[in-house]
Amino acid sequence: MNTKNTATSQMKDTVSDQMENVENVINNAEETVETYKGKVSNNLSNIADKVHKKADSSQEFLDNKTDELGNYVHQTVQKANDLGHQAAAAINDSSEYIRNFDIQKAGESVKVAIKEKPEMVVAAAALLGLLVGFLVGRKTA
Repeated sequence: MNTKNTATSQMKDTVSDQMENVENVINNAEETVETYKGKVSNNLSNIADKVHKKADSSQEFLDNKTDELGNYVHQTVQKANDLGHQAAAAINDSSEYIRNFDIQKAGESVKVAIKEKPEMVVAAAALLGLLVGFLVGRKTA
């Protein structure tokens, strides 16, 4: 019986040792899992922070660019407005010139110019004739 008790005692000790080994492995695994959970959690938090920062910087960048674009559009519209006013002023000046144009005075000025420089009038008439002849000749050709 002694042998039987010794064998049983040894088996109990072996089982107990194995159970202790299993508990150690489980405890080590739990510690390792906890360590990796912490690392993964920290890394994910860091990544989330970086994504938040990139989102904010992207928003700031796009806000600046849309502001720049808005300013450019505003300046372009302002330039178009200014050019429109300049054109309107030129048309208005032409209207005033035509309204105040005195045909009799102009006729007298032409007569004076013909008397003072008849060669210039002949040259201008010749050039005008050539121009009209060229234009009419092109349309019929």
